[in-house]
Amino acid sequence: FFFFFFFFFFKQKTAYEISACLVGSEMCIRDRLISEGIINMDCEAEKCIKIAEQAIEDKNYQKAKKFLLKSLHIQYNTQAKALLDKHAHLFDKKTEADQRVEDEKLCNLILKEDNYYKMLGIATTASEDDVKHQFIALGRKFKNMNGAVAEAGAAFKKVAQAYLCLSNLEK
Repeated sequence: FFFFFFFFFFKQKTAYEISACLVGSEMCIRDRLISEGIINMDCEAEKCIKIAEQAIEDKNYQKAKKFLLKSLHIQYNTQAKALLDKHAHLFDKKTEADQRVEDEKLCNLILKEDNYYKMLGIATTASEDDVKHQFIALGRKFKNMNGAVAEAGAAFKKVAQAYLCLSNLEK
């Protein structure tokens, strides 16, 4: 009787809902239902992959990554792994808001700093080439800010002053 009730009670639920309500020793019942084919984990994993594919089309990469990882957690499959690998560079992208906050922090740190070496983020034993490469890298960062950060101009002026001072051996 228990199994009959259990079967019809969970027949309409998804595997995720079942696993959420089963705890401890009852998890072995869930495993038994999976092994008997009552719960099809392939379907659950495929649903997650379809949701992730739609999220990728909508350029919602965080949602896509979440559902691909969920699919792999439910059941390992090569399709989800391939999608994760293919779009890995998109999943790690920061949102514009996150990037702006990071840029503002960088500008504030540079504006507060008086030490030219710390301003450029290099060691005091850095060579002229190291100073030049770091200045170019910071220049690219400030160029990519495109006026999104109000203090970017002032911060870049301080970086340029630091570069001129450190690259000139006479000073």
